Amino acid sequence: AARAATPDSLLIFWNTAAIAVYVWGVFPSTDTPEASASQLRWFPRWPTAVLMYGVMGMAVLAKGPVGLVLPTAVIGMYLLVRRLPPSASDTHVSSASWFGRCVRMMRPFEPRHFLTTCWLMRPITAMAVVAAVALPWYIAVWLRTDGAWVQGFLMDHNVGRAARSLEGHSGTILYYPVALLIGFFPWSVFAVPTIQESVRRLRTRATRKPGFVLAACWIGVYLTLFSIARTKLPSYITPCYPAVALLVASFLAAWCRGTSLAAPYWPRIALTCLGLIGLGLAIAVPIAAARYVPGEEWLAVIGCVPILTAIAAMGFVRAKSPRRAVVTFAAGAVLFTTSLFAIGAA
Repeated sequence: AARAATPDSLLIFWNTAAIAVYVWGVFPSTDTPEASASQLRWFPRWPTAVLMYGVMGMAVLAKGPVGLVLPTAVIGMYLLVRRLPPSASDTHVSSASWFGRCVRMMRPFEPRHFLTTCWLMRPITAMAVVAAVALPWYIAVWLRTDGAWVQGFLMDHNVGRAARSLEGHSGTILYYPVALLIGFFPWSVFAVPTIQESVRRLRTRATRKPGFVLAACWIGVYLTLFSIARTKLPSYITPCYPAVALLVASFLAAWCRGTSLAAPYWPRIALTCLGLIGLGLAIAVPIAAARYVPGEEWLAVIGCVPILTAIAAMGFVRAKSPRRAVVTFAAGAVLFTTSLFAIGAA
């Protein structure tokens, strides 16, 4: 993102930092049930909340109002789900029916619950702190450009991109799920076992369940809101990549410990997919290079990295050494990504 000369890398950093401050302020530092019950808070105390919103103010400096709207939407969605009290009506509506599922999905947005959750998040503090951090810069730019830059930035590049498709960047509801699979490659080959692992963890009462809920809300908010927006670009959802990384890492850690809830054959399928994709790249890149950038056919070597990584990691899987397989995969992923963006992109 930084090599593309956009402010997205700063937005990713500050949004991730804001959610990290929230986690630091509310989650207990230990996994014991007793600590979870006695130390759990829904929202950070005032000094920590000021720090969190100050970090969001830096995100607003980086890329406008989305720096505040999106991380607060993630935290707000988490609170709406986690603070939801049990309802007596759940016993009268079958959760197996489509109607029952719709009722359960809409319960977090019940008006009173929604408004109390919004007030819990200290909205006045949020606006005051973000304004203190970001507003002086926007005022200075307004004065320097007679308001033209701020008006164009807020109306055209924020409101305008949400309301209508600009520059031909449109897409269907599947645009961002596909963009996530491509943009998160090679780690996205673990998508299916990661989803399986996360869903099963969400159905348990384990002490780490709130973390899975937060990560799911983090991903869901970005995919949903940007799917609704009319202008679509793959980079818009990159601030949710840290949440995806946490879920993939959780699955891989559980696999290494032998405690994974996903089907045991999925790692082999994932590594097979990695090798096949690498083979496709090794074949397609020379053909495309010969047509568009003659003399650069050697870039097919980059496609060989996933192939060799898959072969080596599969060997460790067969030797029943999942930790070494993961380390091998990680090394190959770093080598592939670095080669792709440092050499291939240029």
